[in-house]
Amino acid sequence: MTFKKGMIPWNKGKKLPPLTEEQKKKLSERNKRLGIIPPSNKGKHHTEETKRKISESEKGKVGLRGEKHPNWKGGISLEYERLRHSLEYEIWRNEVYKRDYWTCRLCGYKGKQIVAHHIKLFSDFPELRFSVDNGITLCRNCHARIHKLCK
Repeated sequence: MTFKKGMIPWNKGKKLPPLTEEQKKKLSERNKRLGIIPPSNKGKHHTEETKRKISESEKGKVGLRGEKHPNWKGGISLEYERLRHSLEYEIWRNEVYKRDYWTCRLCGYKGKQIVAHHIKLFSDFPELRFSVDNGITLCRNCHARIHKLCK
């Protein structure tokens, strides 16, 4: 069960009475019928040898940042983030929205779920990044479809 932020479950802090043997038996039968299998390692602990092996296998993995991380691509995300959060980008996006009347050019959706999409790729055409003619307003669904077609 999920709760909204700030909500307190009705039974918070209340202790439930222990299950009777009959209730335990019924729950066990129900779980078997539904195929719910309890974890086989419940209540068990790793041996010291197993703990040592896990520790050895994890060494060197934690804290890989920057150039040491296997997915490092030379620090390109910093430039990308800087451009995407610039005033120039915000102006470009708003101009594209205005020109298209805040409406998806493919399906006609008008609402809050819209995206300013670069027709020619942001990464491949740096000279067209802030050209309004290189932008089109799309709803999120059409935007996702466009990117699936590009793959």
